[in-house]
Amino acid sequence: MIPSVVSDDLRQLPAQMVRKLILDLEAFITSVPGVRTGDCFPLKHSWGDGVYMREIFIPAGYVFTGRIHKYMNPNFLLSGEMLVATEQHGCERIVAPAAMMAVPGEKRAVIAITDIWFATVHANPTNCTDFAKLEDDIFAWDYGEFQRFQEGRA
Repeated sequence: MIPSVVSDDLRQLPAQMVRKLILDLEAFITSVPGVRTGDCFPLKHSWGDGVYMREIFIPAGYVFTGRIHKYMNPNFLLSGEMLVATEQHGCERIVAPAAMMAVPGEKRAVIAITDIWFATVHANPTNCTDFAKLEDDIFAWDYGEFQRFQEGRA
């Protein structure tokens, strides 16, 4: 069981400090030899008219960070339970079924408390099916890229 004080303490921290904690966690995860990252879990890709959806299954116990979203988009926890930390909301326990919105510039740190099945839905106005191009269109690889993206939209 994860103590509720984790949630309360993280909500008290300034957003920039939460961002740093998430980035530090990501750096630690990727530096440990032999640790599998979230990229090792296969994504299921689905395309509709103007829409791209990605689904992923993550086994219980995995700790991972998400990508930086360029746009607001819906996310769905279809099954399971997870603990999620974001700059905007601190730390929250989310139990399926649950729907939430990813905020532009948001990066999440997640602990899969149980096996989870998670889906995100993204606008795809050109009906592109090139996975690499789609990822470049919907995610920023770091906060510098996200800042440049935001400045280019102004």
